[in-house]
Amino acid sequence: AEMAATAHRLLVEYEADFSSDAAGDDHRAFLRWRRMWRDRCEARGWEDPSRLAPFVRDLIASGRVDLPREVVIAGFDEIPPEKERILSAMEAAGASVCLAPCPSDGPADLTVIPCADPEEEMRRCARWAKGLLQVGETRIGVVVADLRSCLTPLSRIFAEEISPRSLLPWETCDLPWGFSLGIPLSETGMVSAALAILRLARTLSLDEAGLLLRSPFLASGISEAHERAILDRELRAKGEAQLSFDTLLYFSSEGVKGKGRSPLLHALLAKLKALSDEDATATSRTRLPGDWADRFSARLAAAGWPGERSLDSRAYQVLSAMKNVLGDMASLDAVSDPVPQGAAVALFARLCEKQEFQPDAPEAPVQVMGLLEAAGLDFDHLWLMGFHESVFPPPSAPNPFIPLPLQRAKEMPHATAEREYRFASGVASWLFRAAP
Repeated sequence: AEMAATAHRLLVEYEADFSSDAAGDDHRAFLRWRRMWRDRCEARGWEDPSRLAPFVRDLIASGRVDLPREVVIAGFDEIPPEKERILSAMEAAGASVCLAPCPSDGPADLTVIPCADPEEEMRRCARWAKGLLQVGETRIGVVVADLRSCLTPLSRIFAEEISPRSLLPWETCDLPWGFSLGIPLSETGMVSAALAILRLARTLSLDEAGLLLRSPFLASGISEAHERAILDRELRAKGEAQLSFDTLLYFSSEGVKGKGRSPLLHALLAKLKALSDEDATATSRTRLPGDWADRFSARLAAAGWPGERSLDSRAYQVLSAMKNVLGDMASLDAVSDPVPQGAAVALFARLCEKQEFQPDAPEAPVQVMGLLEAAGLDFDHLWLMGFHESVFPPPSAPNPFIPLPLQRAKEMPHATAEREYRFASGVASWLFRAAP
């Protein structure tokens, strides 16, 4: 669906179209979906987000938008056609449009550093940044060709090399580096625990059960941590890969071989099982997403989530983001049929995975960012990470729902290797001048 939506947006952006006569099966399927989408938008009075740019352009051309006297374009590697048309409409309406100058005039002092593998490069980069921090440098950039794929190991290695104390769970300190890209909300500890709580209605893997037993985000998770850790160890020694809710409930009361009795956990699990059984035996087992969002909130509150500890700034931001996702889930009532409990949990987990979490933090002297975020910025020192030949220039990746000849003729993004090379050349021209 996302790829089809991208194809639709590209056709609007490049003012292109094609008929089913010169198309394959996938293209014809896409044309059917697109026609159904447009019909549904018209029938329900919805605005197509892809049509926003032409709509704004028409408003400018008709004089219904108050324009500034000057518009400066900064940080664009290339200007898409729809943006060019908006800028042309601004100029026709009397606004002055100009490009911002590049960060630096002359070429930088470039050094190529070969590394055996990505981890070695990450460690050498972290040590390089640490050395600059120790002499008081404050404008240090790290631009990563594929930041999303290496975000987790990179953040771990930066912590190990620059600030090992930050790895301790009780340490709360401002880090001297910041990432432009957040992590999926589902990967934060608080939300992982919340999802494990909601999945208790089904069979859990040993890892999921261990996450719950060791989690500080449940009621009494700290005061009964010792007993729960013993229970986790004994369950692993028992060797069962899967645990049912009833099995976990039994062992929390009886322990394994007399070890790991956790009465507070047992009372908590019993309360959650009662809520789950109530939903399972209800007259209507399917509900709208908003109803499930309310029930999930009640279930998490019954579990004592997010735990006994007072919330620091980051935890509070996670909690706020979680509430926003529950609100997003409730907003789906307008377009969703009632769903069963398992589908609702899967839907909520997918929404948490889609939600990027980036905690607010003070500006850090080391900024780690992807190519798009770095456009137009300049630094005193810059490390380009992961720019090997398989990534830069990137391989072509044409959209499968638009005929390739049309993509080539309109020079759509990622359509050909030649276009990717031109794009990479433009990026390199400013990257190599973004720091002395």
